[in-house]
Amino acid sequence: MERDKIRAVFFDVFGTLILYPKGKYSAEQFSRQAERLGLSITPANFAIAREILKERVETEVLRDPVLAGMEKEGRMAYWEWYYGELLKLVGIKEDLERYAAGMWVEYIFDPGFILDPEALTLLRALRPQDIAPKSCTTQSSLIDTC
Repeated sequence: MERDKIRAVFFDVFGTLILYPKGKYSAEQFSRQAERLGLSITPANFAIAREILKERVETEVLRDPVLAGMEKEGRMAYWEWYYGELLKLVGIKEDLERYAAGMWVEYIFDPGFILDPEALTLLRALRPQDIAPKSCTTQSSLIDTC
């Protein structure tokens, strides 16, 4: 492939370009997400539910090849399932699908995401070569700050 034919480089966004600082995604964050959806759930209740669900994910879900594959790939279907289960554990019984999808959307738009420093180095190297990095995400404005 000739170099002058390369016009853009596409990147996977989550876990490649954008990181979420480990440990930052807390029960307080879950609670704020729920609040933005009109739900009132304390961080303490989310913390308990998350521990219960964590054990279930490790012992049951990751043994299911379909769910394990979706979890590994970070697919929306997995996270909607996860949020639905989490919401059930904190006592939400109605509109679970709507709230679970809403929790996923709140996660995607969270301002806690940061551009991976290694990706930033690569993006800066591509810029002088007139190669436009492209991503398929609502967070792509982060790329413009390089």
